Amino acid sequence: MVAEYKPHGKYFTEVRVQKQIKNIIEENKEDRLKALEAYEYFKGRLETDEGEPNAENQRSMLDSLKIAQTARNNSVKLLTILNKTFEVEKSTSSNPKTKEKGTVNPLFIKT
Repeated sequence: MVAEYKPHGKYFTEVRVQKQIKNIIEENKEDRLKALEAYEYFKGRLETDEGEPNAENQRSMLDSLKIAQTARNNSVKLLTILNKTFEVEKSTSSNPKTKEKGTVNPLFIKT
């Protein structure tokens, strides 16, 4: 029988979460830059082609722009979630006399 994993310390420490968030934002930045490079590549191919524009190059340009925008949106969503989290922490820490019962995230409930 497999033993249940029990970490020695807290698994989700503030520093660990911050490192993970930093990595995600950096990866999104790299993805966006690569998508914009791909856009410029396909745009250059369209400009150098003579005659009718190639539909495949146009589609690839649009797809690379979609990827770039998605990467930006994901970073903004992550930062928005973090901002809301810190606002909740500030509001609960500013009024220490009242205790609020929070709900447990269903991801952390053992099934």
